[in-house]
Amino acid sequence: MKIADYKLLFQSALSAYLSTSSFLGYVYPGQFYNYCASSETYKKISSSNSYRFMVEIKNECKDKGVEFCALSPAESGEHSARETFIKVLNLARKWKKFKSVDTLTRYIAVGLEQDRSIAGNLQSRFFGGAANLTWFVKNVTLPIKEVPLLSRAHYKHLVKLMKDNELTTLKSVNLHWQDRIIS
Repeated sequence: MKIADYKLLFQSALSAYLSTSSFLGYVYPGQFYNYCASSETYKKISSSNSYRFMVEIKNECKDKGVEFCALSPAESGEHSARETFIKVLNLARKWKKFKSVDTLTRYIAVGLEQDRSIAGNLQSRFFGGAANLTWFVKNVTLPIKEVPLLSRAHYKHLVKLMKDNELTTLKSVNLHWQDRIIS
């Protein structure tokens, strides 16, 4: 395969990946290359072939106007942002009648068996604060099994994007990003 052919195939694979319903604004190399490996059309696309043919995923993402993230998020375990996001979200959903932000923070702290400062920090890191968490719980119906695998900072951006644009489903977030991709 020639370099030009590989680059065209790579660009086609990236465009196809960006048009999937699971794309939420960020390209992680592991997720992208897994997508390619599972596709009959794009299975020749891999990190080693991209290196060999001098195609940089970071530059291709930049050309499309999407954010590339060099490190893929941890899927499970102690450092999984997804698991922490889900824990905080579940606790907030159980405590729907917050009388104040402080009450919500205390409830989350007790549920996580942590100090209130840590609970407040988690609300800030993952949701952009208790006000955003409260909005998210009241307005977004997101089944736990559908919580996307993102890095910690990207959960906060996702919640803020949803709140600022009044998006209440992941599908609406996906459509929001589809409108912004450079063809």
